Amino acid sequence: MDNESTKLLFVCTFNQMRSCTAEKIFEQIDGFSAKSAGLAPNAKVKLTHAHLDWADMIFVMEENQRIHIQNQAENALNGKPVINLDVSAEYGFMENDLVCELKKKLSTHLNLPENIL
Repeated sequence: MDNESTKLLFVCTFNQMRSCTAEKIFEQIDGFSAKSAGLAPNAKVKLTHAHLDWADMIFVMEENQRIHIQNQAENALNGKPVINLDVSAEYGFMENDLVCELKKKLSTHLNLPENIL
C-alpha cells in the first residue's frame, strides 16, 4: 500500500455485502487504500478503534451506523467526518447494482478516475 494513498474505511452492519464490496472496488484503484468492518457483534470483521485511527475518511451505509460510531467512538475519530452513503441492505456481495450505486455516491466525495465510473 502506498503511503500517499487516501485511506478509506467502509462500515456496515455485518461486513459481508456492502462494506466488503466497497473495499473490493477500492483495492483496485490507485491512490486509495481500503478496509471494511461491521458494527454487529457477529460481523465478519468487527469495527475497532484501530480502524478509525487508520482511516482518513469513514463511510457508513446507513444513518443509524453514523450515529452509532459518533456516539460510541467520538474520541477515536479525531475530528474525521463519518459520511452516510445511504445504501440499503438489499444487495448481494459485488452485485452490479450495488457496485454502480457505491461508485456514484462515492464520486460526490472522492476524486475518482473516469475509467471506474
